[in-house]
Amino acid sequence: MTARLRMGVVALAMPLLMGASPGELIKVSGHVKAFGVGSVPYQSRLFSGPTGSAVVDARLKLAIRPWKGLTFEFDPTLTASLGGAGGVNTGVGLTAPELLSMTAQIVSGPSFGLRFRVDRALVRADLGPVRLTVGRQAITFGQGQLFTPMDLVAPFNPAVLDQSYKPGVDAFRGDVFLGMSGQISAVVAYLGEESLGETGVPDGGDPEPPELADVALALHGQGTAGTVDLGGFVGAVYGDFVGGVSVYAPIGPVGLYGDVTLTVVTEEEPMVYPRAVVGVVLRPTTTTTLMVEVYGQRFGTDTKSEYLLTSMSERYQRGELWLAGHLYASVLLAQEITPLVSASALVVANLLDPSALLMGSVSWSVASNADLAAGVQMGVGKRPDELVENPLASGRSEFGIVPVTGFVQVGVYF
Repeated sequence: MTARLRMGVVALAMPLLMGASPGELIKVSGHVKAFGVGSVPYQSRLFSGPTGSAVVDARLKLAIRPWKGLTFEFDPTLTASLGGAGGVNTGVGLTAPELLSMTAQIVSGPSFGLRFRVDRALVRADLGPVRLTVGRQAITFGQGQLFTPMDLVAPFNPAVLDQSYKPGVDAFRGDVFLGMSGQISAVVAYLGEESLGETGVPDGGDPEPPELADVALALHGQGTAGTVDLGGFVGAVYGDFVGGVSVYAPIGPVGLYGDVTLTVVTEEEPMVYPRAVVGVVLRPTTTTTLMVEVYGQRFGTDTKSEYLLTSMSERYQRGELWLAGHLYASVLLAQEITPLVSASALVVANLLDPSALLMGSVSWSVASNADLAAGVQMGVGKRPDELVENPLASGRSEFGIVPVTGFVQVGVYF
Protein backbone atom coordinates (compact mmCIF):
# COMPACT_ATOMS: atom_id res chain seq x y z
CA MET A 1 0.00 0.00 0.00
CA THR A 2 1.48 3.35 -1.05
CA ALA A 3 1.91 6.25 1.36
CA ARG A 4 -0.77 8.29 -0.42
CA LEU A 5 -3.23 5.39 -0.33
CA ARG A 6 -2.60 4.85 3.40
CA MET A 7 -3.21 8.53 3.98
CA GLY A 8 -6.51 8.33 2.09
CA VAL A 9 -7.75 5.28 4.02
CA VAL A 10 -6.87 6.83 7.38
CA ALA A 11 -8.47 10.14 6.45
CA LEU A 12 -11.76 8.61 5.36
CA ALA A 13 -11.86 6.44 8.50
CA MET A 14 -11.18 9.37 10.81
CA PRO A 15 -14.83 9.91 11.88
CA LEU A 16 -14.93 6.35 13.25
CA LEU A 17 -11.62 6.75 15.06
CA MET A 18 -12.63 10.05 16.60
CA GLY A 19 -16.03 8.95 17.82
CA ALA A 20 -19.40 10.67 17.53
CA SER A 21 -18.47 13.87 19.34
CA PRO A 22 -15.33 15.44 17.90
CA GLY A 23 -15.40 18.40 20.29
CA GLU A 24 -15.68 22.12 19.86
CA LEU A 25 -12.23 22.58 18.34
CA ILE A 26 -12.74 19.97 15.64
CA LYS A 27 -15.59 19.94 13.14
CA VAL A 28 -16.19 16.87 10.99
CA SER A 29 -18.70 16.78 8.17
CA GLY A 30 -18.97 15.48 4.64
CA HIS A 31 -21.14 13.75 2.09
CA VAL A 32 -21.59 10.75 -0.15
CA LYS A 33 -23.05 11.47 -3.59
CA ALA A 34 -24.02 9.03 -6.30
CA PHE A 35 -24.79 9.79 -9.95
CA GLY A 36 -26.26 7.64 -12.66
CA VAL A 37 -25.98 9.01 -16.21
CA GLY A 38 -27.25 7.53 -19.45
CA SER A 39 -27.23 8.82 -23.03
CA VAL A 40 -29.37 7.81 -26.01
CA PRO A 41 -27.71 9.32 -29.11
CA TYR A 42 -29.39 10.01 -32.40
CA GLN A 43 -28.63 7.56 -35.20
CA SER A 44 -25.14 8.37 -36.44
CA ARG A 45 -21.88 6.63 -37.15
CA LEU A 46 -20.33 8.98 -34.61
CA PHE A 47 -22.02 7.01 -31.81
CA SER A 48 -21.88 3.28 -31.15
CA GLY A 49 -25.17 3.27 -29.25
CA PRO A 50 -26.59 4.09 -25.82
CA THR A 51 -24.04 4.60 -23.05
CA GLY A 52 -24.25 4.66 -19.28
CA SER A 53 -22.05 5.45 -16.32
CA ALA A 54 -22.17 5.76 -12.56
CA VAL A 55 -20.08 7.85 -10.18
CA VAL A 56 -19.89 7.69 -6.39
CA ASP A 57 -18.05 10.49 -4.60
CA ALA A 58 -17.25 10.56 -0.87
CA ARG A 59 -15.85 13.68 0.78
CA LEU A 60 -14.72 14.13 4.37
CA LYS A 61 -14.47 17.72 5.60
CA LEU A 62 -12.22 18.25 8.60
CA ALA A 63 -11.79 21.70 10.17
CA ILE A 64 -9.55 22.23 13.20
CA ARG A 65 -9.48 25.54 15.08
CA PRO A 66 -6.92 25.17 17.88
CA TRP A 67 -7.42 28.80 18.86
CA LYS A 68 -9.24 31.88 17.63
CA GLY A 69 -7.98 33.15 14.30
CA LEU A 70 -6.26 29.93 13.17
CA THR A 71 -7.96 27.26 11.05
CA PHE A 72 -6.74 24.05 9.43
CA GLU A 73 -8.92 22.49 6.70
CA PHE A 74 -8.42 19.06 5.19
CA ASP A 75 -10.81 17.49 2.65
CA PRO A 76 -9.87 14.02 1.39
CA THR A 77 -12.10 12.60 -1.34
CA LEU A 78 -12.58 9.16 -2.82
CA THR A 79 -14.28 8.87 -6.23
CA ALA A 80 -15.34 5.65 -7.95
CA SER A 81 -16.50 5.60 -11.56
CA LEU A 82 -18.17 2.77 -13.42
CA GLY A 83 -18.88 2.50 -17.14
CA GLY A 84 -18.09 4.72 -20.10
CA ALA A 85 -18.80 8.38 -20.66
CA GLY A 86 -22.43 9.26 -20.13
CA GLY A 87 -22.42 12.47 -22.15
CA VAL A 88 -22.47 14.92 -19.25
CA ASN A 89 -19.92 15.93 -16.61
CA THR A 90 -21.06 15.27 -13.05
CA GLY A 91 -18.67 17.84 -11.58
CA VAL A 92 -17.21 15.55 -8.90
CA GLY A 93 -13.82 13.88 -8.81
CA LEU A 94 -12.21 16.68 -10.81
CA THR A 95 -8.53 17.54 -10.43
CA ALA A 96 -6.36 20.61 -10.89
CA PRO A 97 -2.61 21.20 -11.35
CA GLU A 98 -0.69 20.26 -8.20
CA LEU A 99 2.53 21.67 -6.81
CA LEU A 100 2.66 18.75 -4.37
CA SER A 101 1.04 15.54 -5.55
CA MET A 102 -1.91 14.60 -3.34
CA THR A 103 -3.84 12.60 -5.92
CA ALA A 104 -3.56 8.85 -6.44
CA GLN A 105 -5.28 6.85 -9.17
CA ILE A 106 -5.79 3.64 -7.21
CA VAL A 107 -7.58 1.75 -9.97
CA SER A 108 -7.52 2.73 -13.64
CA GLY A 109 -9.41 0.41 -15.93
CA PRO A 110 -11.55 0.64 -19.08
CA SER A 111 -14.79 0.28 -17.10
CA PHE A 112 -13.87 1.04 -13.48
CA GLY A 113 -11.76 3.70 -11.83
CA LEU A 114 -10.99 4.64 -8.23
CA ARG A 115 -9.23 7.88 -7.36
CA PHE A 116 -8.13 9.37 -4.05
CA ARG A 117 -7.47 13.09 -3.86
CA VAL A 118 -6.95 15.68 -1.15
CA ASP A 119 -9.09 18.50 -2.54
CA ARG A 120 -8.56 20.95 0.34
CA ALA A 121 -5.47 21.21 2.51
CA LEU A 122 -4.95 24.69 3.89
CA VAL A 123 -3.98 26.81 6.85
CA ARG A 124 -5.84 30.10 7.38
CA ALA A 125 -4.83 32.82 9.83
CA ASP A 126 -7.05 35.80 10.66
CA LEU A 127 -5.01 38.70 12.00
CA GLY A 128 -7.45 41.54 12.54
CA PRO A 129 -8.43 42.88 9.10
CA VAL A 130 -5.88 40.59 7.38
CA ARG A 131 -6.48 36.99 6.39
CA LEU A 132 -3.67 34.75 5.11
CA THR A 133 -4.43 31.38 3.49
CA VAL A 134 -1.77 28.90 2.37
CA GLY A 135 -2.42 25.55 0.73
CA ARG A 136 -4.95 23.85 -1.53
CA GLN A 137 -8.03 26.03 -1.84
CA ALA A 138 -10.74 27.14 -4.28
CA ILE A 139 -10.30 30.61 -5.79
CA THR A 140 -13.02 32.42 -7.74
CA PHE A 141 -13.45 36.02 -8.91
CA GLY A 142 -16.22 37.78 -10.82
CA GLN A 143 -20.01 38.17 -10.85
CA GLY A 144 -20.89 35.93 -13.82
CA GLN A 145 -22.89 32.81 -12.98
CA LEU A 146 -22.97 30.65 -16.11
CA PHE A 147 -20.47 32.65 -18.19
CA THR A 148 -17.43 33.47 -16.05
CA PRO A 149 -14.76 35.50 -17.91
CA MET A 150 -13.03 36.50 -14.65
CA ASP A 151 -12.79 32.95 -13.26
CA LEU A 152 -9.27 32.18 -14.49
CA VAL A 153 -7.46 30.50 -11.59
CA ALA A 154 -8.14 26.78 -12.14
CA PRO A 155 -11.57 27.56 -13.65
CA PHE A 156 -14.63 25.40 -13.08
CA ASN A 157 -16.95 24.49 -15.93
CA PRO A 158 -20.33 25.95 -14.86
CA ALA A 159 -22.30 23.46 -16.98
CA VAL A 160 -21.60 20.45 -14.73
CA LEU A 161 -24.34 18.74 -12.73
CA ASP A 162 -22.90 19.34 -9.26
CA GLN A 163 -21.29 22.72 -8.58
CA SER A 164 -20.82 22.34 -4.82
CA TYR A 165 -17.02 22.15 -4.85
CA LYS A 166 -14.65 23.77 -7.29
CA PRO A 167 -11.37 21.78 -7.42
CA GLY A 168 -8.76 23.20 -5.07
CA VAL A 169 -5.52 24.67 -6.41
CA ASP A 170 -2.22 25.05 -4.54
CA ALA A 171 -1.93 28.75 -3.74
CA PHE A 172 -1.11 31.54 -1.33
CA ARG A 173 -3.85 34.11 -0.79
CA GLY A 174 -3.83 37.29 1.24
CA ASP A 175 -7.01 39.30 1.93
CA VAL A 176 -7.31 42.72 3.54
CA PHE A 177 -10.82 43.73 4.63
CA LEU A 178 -11.58 47.44 4.59
CA GLY A 179 -14.67 48.78 6.33
CA MET A 180 -17.99 47.01 5.79
CA SER A 181 -17.58 45.90 2.17
CA GLY A 182 -14.06 46.70 0.95
CA GLN A 183 -11.64 43.90 0.23
CA ILE A 184 -8.27 43.59 -1.50
CA SER A 185 -7.06 40.10 -2.42
CA ALA A 186 -3.67 38.97 -3.71
CA VAL A 187 -3.19 35.43 -5.05
CA VAL A 188 -0.22 33.38 -6.19
CA ALA A 189 -1.40 29.99 -7.53
CA TYR A 190 0.41 27.08 -9.16
CA LEU A 191 -0.98 26.21 -12.60
CA GLY A 192 1.75 23.97 -13.96
CA GLU A 193 0.89 20.69 -15.61
CA GLU A 194 3.39 18.46 -13.77
CA SER A 195 3.12 17.52 -10.11
CA LEU A 196 6.06 16.93 -7.81
CA GLY A 197 6.52 13.35 -6.73
CA GLU A 198 6.55 11.97 -3.20
CA THR A 199 10.15 13.13 -2.84
CA GLY A 200 9.22 16.68 -3.83
CA VAL A 201 11.42 16.47 -6.93
CA PRO A 202 10.17 16.15 -10.53
CA ASP A 203 11.03 12.79 -12.07
CA GLY A 204 14.47 12.75 -13.61
CA GLY A 205 15.78 16.10 -12.40
CA ASP A 206 16.44 18.60 -9.68
CA PRO A 207 13.66 20.90 -8.41
CA GLU A 208 13.32 24.10 -10.42
CA PRO A 209 11.24 27.19 -9.64
CA PRO A 210 7.99 27.35 -11.63
CA GLU A 211 8.04 29.49 -14.75
CA LEU A 212 5.69 32.44 -15.17
CA ALA A 213 3.45 30.36 -17.44
CA ASP A 214 3.01 27.86 -14.58
CA VAL A 215 1.87 30.46 -12.05
CA ALA A 216 -1.15 32.71 -11.75
CA LEU A 217 -0.55 36.13 -10.15
CA ALA A 218 -3.77 37.99 -9.39
CA LEU A 219 -4.81 41.15 -7.57
CA HIS A 220 -8.50 41.79 -6.97
CA GLY A 221 -10.23 44.66 -5.22
CA GLN A 222 -13.87 45.31 -4.46
CA GLY A 223 -15.96 47.89 -2.67
CA THR A 224 -19.38 49.52 -2.57
CA ALA A 225 -20.43 52.93 -3.87
CA GLY A 226 -23.91 53.57 -2.53
CA THR A 227 -25.75 50.33 -3.36
CA VAL A 228 -23.48 49.34 -6.27
CA ASP A 229 -20.72 46.76 -5.78
CA LEU A 230 -17.64 47.42 -7.90
CA GLY A 231 -14.63 45.20 -8.50
CA GLY A 232 -11.35 45.29 -10.37
CA PHE A 233 -8.96 42.54 -11.44
CA VAL A 234 -5.40 42.49 -12.79
CA GLY A 235 -3.25 39.44 -13.20
CA ALA A 236 -0.85 37.29 -15.15
CA VAL A 237 -2.33 33.87 -15.97
CA TYR A 238 -0.42 31.28 -18.02
CA GLY A 239 1.83 34.11 -19.22
CA ASP A 240 -1.07 36.29 -20.41
CA PHE A 241 -1.87 39.67 -18.89
CA VAL A 242 -5.51 40.02 -17.87
CA GLY A 243 -7.36 43.07 -16.62
CA GLY A 244 -11.05 43.43 -15.87
CA VAL A 245 -13.87 45.08 -13.96
CA SER A 246 -17.10 43.76 -12.47
CA VAL A 247 -20.29 45.35 -11.14
CA TYR A 248 -23.45 44.37 -9.28
CA ALA A 249 -26.30 46.87 -9.01
CA PRO A 250 -29.58 46.03 -7.25
CA ILE A 251 -32.58 47.99 -8.51
CA GLY A 252 -35.52 47.04 -6.32
CA PRO A 253 -36.26 43.33 -6.91
CA VAL A 254 -33.93 43.27 -9.95
CA GLY A 255 -30.22 42.57 -9.77
CA LEU A 256 -27.98 43.72 -12.63
CA TYR A 257 -24.41 42.42 -12.87
CA GLY A 258 -21.57 41.98 -15.28
CA ASP A 259 -17.88 41.25 -15.87
CA VAL A 260 -15.57 42.56 -18.59
CA THR A 261 -12.02 41.28 -19.09
CA LEU A 262 -9.25 41.98 -21.59
CA THR A 263 -6.67 39.27 -22.17
CA VAL A 264 -3.39 40.34 -23.74
CA VAL A 265 -1.75 37.38 -25.48
CA THR A 266 1.95 37.83 -26.24
CA GLU A 267 2.84 34.51 -27.90
CA GLU A 268 3.84 36.26 -31.15
CA GLU A 269 2.46 39.76 -31.68
CA PRO A 270 0.48 41.19 -28.76
CA MET A 271 -3.24 40.65 -29.29
CA VAL A 272 -6.14 41.78 -27.08
CA TYR A 273 -9.08 39.43 -26.58
CA PRO A 274 -12.14 40.89 -24.82
CA ARG A 275 -14.67 38.78 -22.94
CA ALA A 276 -17.84 40.17 -21.32
CA VAL A 277 -21.00 38.98 -19.61
CA VAL A 278 -24.07 40.98 -18.63
CA GLY A 279 -26.77 39.42 -16.48
CA VAL A 280 -30.01 40.15 -14.68
CA VAL A 281 -31.71 38.29 -11.82
CA LEU A 282 -35.47 38.66 -11.36
CA ARG A 283 -37.69 37.26 -8.62
CA PRO A 284 -41.26 37.59 -9.90
CA THR A 285 -42.55 35.76 -6.83
CA THR A 286 -41.08 34.56 -3.54
CA THR A 287 -40.72 31.07 -5.05
CA THR A 288 -39.58 31.95 -8.58
CA THR A 289 -36.14 33.03 -9.82
CA LEU A 290 -35.32 34.04 -13.39
CA MET A 291 -31.73 34.67 -14.49
CA VAL A 292 -30.71 35.86 -17.96
CA GLU A 293 -27.12 36.32 -19.19
CA VAL A 294 -25.61 37.48 -22.48
CA TYR A 295 -21.97 36.67 -23.15
CA GLY A 296 -19.47 37.53 -25.86
CA GLN A 297 -15.84 36.53 -26.45
CA ARG A 298 -13.26 37.17 -29.12
CA PHE A 299 -11.77 33.76 -28.45
CA GLY A 300 -13.36 30.97 -30.45
CA THR A 301 -14.51 30.86 -34.05
CA ASP A 302 -17.45 31.79 -36.26
CA THR A 303 -16.72 28.96 -38.71
CA LYS A 304 -18.70 25.83 -37.89
CA SER A 305 -16.19 23.47 -39.45
CA GLU A 306 -13.55 24.76 -36.99
CA TYR A 307 -15.50 23.93 -33.79
CA LEU A 308 -13.63 20.68 -33.25
CA LEU A 309 -10.18 22.20 -33.76
CA THR A 310 -11.07 25.15 -31.53
CA SER A 311 -12.29 22.93 -28.70
CA MET A 312 -9.01 21.00 -28.78
CA SER A 313 -6.88 24.11 -28.17
CA GLU A 314 -4.95 24.60 -24.96
CA ARG A 315 -7.31 27.18 -23.45
CA TYR A 316 -10.23 24.78 -23.76
CA GLN A 317 -8.31 21.78 -22.49
CA ARG A 318 -7.34 23.57 -19.28
CA GLY A 319 -10.90 24.84 -18.72
CA GLU A 320 -10.35 28.56 -19.31
CA LEU A 321 -12.93 28.42 -22.13
CA TRP A 322 -15.77 25.97 -22.66
CA LEU A 323 -17.64 27.51 -25.60
CA ALA A 324 -16.33 27.56 -29.19
CA GLY A 325 -18.29 30.49 -30.66
CA HIS A 326 -18.48 34.24 -30.11
CA LEU A 327 -21.95 35.23 -28.82
CA TYR A 328 -24.22 33.41 -26.36
CA ALA A 329 -27.29 33.87 -24.19
CA SER A 330 -28.68 31.81 -21.32
CA VAL A 331 -31.98 31.72 -19.49
CA LEU A 332 -32.42 29.92 -16.16
CA LEU A 333 -35.83 29.51 -14.50
CA ALA A 334 -35.98 28.03 -11.00
CA GLN A 335 -39.31 27.33 -9.33
CA GLU A 336 -40.09 26.09 -5.83
CA ILE A 337 -43.07 23.74 -6.22
CA THR A 338 -43.35 22.86 -2.54
CA PRO A 339 -41.00 23.59 0.38
CA LEU A 340 -39.33 20.25 -0.37
CA VAL A 341 -39.58 20.04 -4.17
CA SER A 342 -38.13 22.43 -6.76
CA ALA A 343 -37.61 22.42 -10.50
CA SER A 344 -35.35 24.29 -12.92
CA ALA A 345 -34.94 24.74 -16.65
CA LEU A 346 -31.86 26.10 -18.43
CA VAL A 347 -31.28 27.14 -22.04
CA VAL A 348 -27.79 28.02 -23.34
CA ALA A 349 -27.86 29.27 -26.92
CA ASN A 350 -25.17 30.05 -29.47
CA LEU A 351 -26.82 33.07 -31.09
CA LEU A 352 -24.69 33.05 -34.25
CA ASP A 353 -24.96 29.33 -34.96
CA PRO A 354 -27.79 28.96 -34.09
CA SER A 355 -28.04 26.01 -31.69
CA ALA A 356 -28.93 25.47 -28.05
CA LEU A 357 -28.31 23.25 -25.05
CA LEU A 358 -31.47 22.44 -23.06
CA MET A 359 -31.42 21.18 -19.46
CA GLY A 360 -34.22 20.48 -17.00
CA SER A 361 -34.22 18.98 -13.52
CA VAL A 362 -36.37 18.29 -10.48
CA SER A 363 -34.97 18.02 -6.95
CA TRP A 364 -36.54 16.68 -3.77
CA SER A 365 -35.31 17.17 -0.22
CA VAL A 366 -35.96 13.63 0.98
CA ALA A 367 -34.76 14.31 4.54
CA SER A 368 -32.83 16.93 6.47
CA ASN A 369 -29.58 15.29 5.38
CA ALA A 370 -30.51 13.74 2.02
CA ASP A 371 -31.69 14.89 -1.39
CA LEU A 372 -32.67 13.36 -4.70
CA ALA A 373 -32.55 14.94 -8.17
CA ALA A 374 -33.28 13.83 -11.71
CA GLY A 375 -33.03 15.60 -15.02
CA VAL A 376 -32.41 15.54 -18.75
CA GLN A 377 -30.11 17.34 -21.19
CA MET A 378 -30.23 17.57 -24.98
CA GLY A 379 -28.86 19.62 -27.84
CA VAL A 380 -30.85 21.38 -30.53
CA GLY A 381 -29.29 22.42 -33.84
CA LYS A 382 -27.79 21.17 -37.08
CA ARG A 383 -26.21 17.76 -36.71
CA PRO A 384 -22.96 16.64 -38.37
CA ASP A 385 -23.01 15.82 -42.07
CA GLU A 386 -22.72 12.04 -42.35
CA LEU A 387 -21.67 12.22 -46.02
CA VAL A 388 -18.33 13.92 -45.45
CA GLU A 389 -15.13 12.14 -44.44
CA ASN A 390 -14.95 13.80 -41.00
CA PRO A 391 -18.46 14.57 -39.73
CA LEU A 392 -17.16 16.31 -36.57
CA ALA A 393 -15.31 18.87 -38.70
CA SER A 394 -18.24 19.43 -41.06
CA GLY A 395 -20.65 22.36 -41.04
CA ARG A 396 -22.43 21.21 -37.90
CA SER A 397 -23.79 23.39 -35.11
CA GLU A 398 -22.08 23.64 -31.73
CA PHE A 399 -24.79 22.02 -29.60
CA GLY A 400 -26.52 19.93 -32.28
CA ILE A 401 -24.14 17.04 -31.63
CA VAL A 402 -25.20 16.70 -27.97
CA PRO A 403 -27.32 13.54 -27.49
CA VAL A 404 -30.28 13.13 -25.15
CA THR A 405 -28.87 12.44 -21.69
CA GLY A 406 -30.68 11.66 -18.45
CA PHE A 407 -29.29 11.62 -14.93
CA VAL A 408 -30.24 10.73 -11.37
CA GLN A 409 -28.39 12.14 -8.37
CA VAL A 410 -28.57 11.11 -4.70
CA GLY A 411 -26.77 12.94 -1.90
CA VAL A 412 -26.42 12.05 1.79
CA TYR A 413 -24.77 14.55 4.16
CA PHE A 414 -23.37 14.22 7.65
